[in-house]
Amino acid sequence: MEQLNDPRLLEHIAVSGGEPTLIGRGGSQLVYKYPGMSELVKVDYATLSMPEINSKALQTTIPVKGYEPYIDTMLALRATIVQTAEDCLGKESFLSTRTSFVPFALSGRMCRELWGVTPYPDSQLRWFRTFVTLQEEAPPLLHPRRYGTVPLIAASYEKSAQKRVEPATYSMAMRRWVTCTDQTPWQDSDWDLLARLDGERLGDYRYHIQRPAFREALGRFATGSINFSNITGQHIDIGGPDNVVFYRDGATIRYLNIDPLIPLVDDALTYVDVGIQAGTNRDDISNEAAKWMFNAFGCVRTTNALAQALGLPDRIRINGSRYSFVDDAAWARIFKATQSIHLKGNKLPTRYL
Repeated sequence: MEQLNDPRLLEHIAVSGGEPTLIGRGGSQLVYKYPGMSELVKVDYATLSMPEINSKALQTTIPVKGYEPYIDTMLALRATIVQTAEDCLGKESFLSTRTSFVPFALSGRMCRELWGVTPYPDSQLRWFRTFVTLQEEAPPLLHPRRYGTVPLIAASYEKSAQKRVEPATYSMAMRRWVTCTDQTPWQDSDWDLLARLDGERLGDYRYHIQRPAFREALGRFATGSINFSNITGQHIDIGGPDNVVFYRDGATIRYLNIDPLIPLVDDALTYVDVGIQAGTNRDDISNEAAKWMFNAFGCVRTTNALAQALGLPDRIRINGSRYSFVDDAAWARIFKATQSIHLKGNKLPTRYL
């Protein structure tokens, strides 16, 4: 359940007292745990790099005019995305959250954790305006590292990218599970291919889906994810180990969406289009575009592959009929661009410090 623009959010953080502990970092968010707070605090650091919102002159919490339309658009987008995700995957599978655009104070220590260097003493505060989300913390018993024989859905793309995968193998996987222009039936050896591309744990799914309870839960998750993507142009982010958790509830296996949504991006699947067109046209691919492409390709590929393995009829559709012409050379260029980047997120230019 999502609440937007809660005016008490900043006050709620302020009264917690004490310095927060950085417990996680994703492609565009920092995750903090404040003493005395039961909720986690997620700070969107992509917004911190926007000069129209944050500049060296903005040293106070006084609002700056001119960017309100962007903020309103992003909050409306967030509301739509969350509602659609809950409709497709089940409201009960999401944690309670509330998102607001507020002034947020980073201490010198927090700035150093984010950017590596800072001109500020550890205790000095620097105000930034950004999107901040308070999220209910997942129950400890459902922590991804503690649920025993229920397998991880997470696809470890970054780790897998360090392994050698032949460009021709990559091309074949992209045609089968991204553009869906190759209709080759699923074979048991495809589990090994999926493990090489998208994470070793996925190779064990050949055994896990023999268990009816897990197969049924995975099927519901895959179907909901595909419907969500085809409605919104977004994708469920299964790239991180803590994003989606499968757990036992008696004889049933359920899933909990801890951090499944790409924050504040209007059309994440656009990066699949951008990547394919750039590879085909021999265009340069920036590191920023490659970062988003890397995640989008991996999530779509894994979701569609699992759907095929389960015998589900639907796929995330990336205008596949348009891409029948993509040759191995184009896929090789895309492969090179996306495998060479490091998912470290956006960095704020030092002039804004």
